Amino acid sequence: MVITKITLQQKDTQRANIFIDGTYELSLTIDQVLEQKLKVGVNVDELALKRLRKLSEDGKVQARALEWCLSRPRSSKELRDYLYKKGASQELSDSICHTFALKKYQDDDYFTKWWIENRVVRIKVILVLKLS
Repeated sequence: MVITKITLQQKDTQRANIFIDGTYELSLTIDQVLEQKLKVGVNVDELALKRLRKLSEDGKVQARALEWCLSRPRSSKELRDYLYKKGASQELSDSICHTFALKKYQDDDYFTKWWIENRVVRIKVILVLKLS
């Protein structure tokens, strides 16, 4: 099996479509393509293809988790629960949680402050409505 074409996706230009023997097989992030040193003409055996498919699925889970985390502050428990619901392995969950914590995409201290401030505002609104 040979990689015959690599194209950027139209909607997500951070991902590339990989074609093997002229047929679409999977998509990877640009970083994953570079890390795996994939290019047109590279031979891929069944074991390597299986590994690339897993890498593709893991990358998609991580991208969805990142979008989800950036929508509002999240606790580490929320992130782990989200990854569990998405079917991520324990190893992948640990890796994503560690990476997101390092990059401050997920921060328990920030989440706690945000959560408290959010509740204080709600209580103030309720009190104002009751007093008026």
